[in-house]
Amino acid sequence: MNAETKIIKHKLSVLELAEALSNVSSACRLGCVSRTHFYDNKQRFQTLGIAGLRDLPPIVKHHPNTTRMNL
Repeated sequence: MNAETKIIKHKLSVLELAEALSNVSSACRLGCVSRTHFYDNKQRFQTLGIAGLRDLPPIVKHHPNTTRMNL
């Protein structure tokens, strides 16, 4: 089991725990996840399924209007 699989399983377990408890706050507390991240994960899971629980690639760290260095 690699790191990505562990992360996906943890996110999925928190979603399932919230369903079982019918209490999002308790599930987030037990899963050590903020409610903001919980609702982000829930929305991504509902739209994309298991693939939506994967970590997103990092945002590009350059600004489109910067001057090129080789000028």
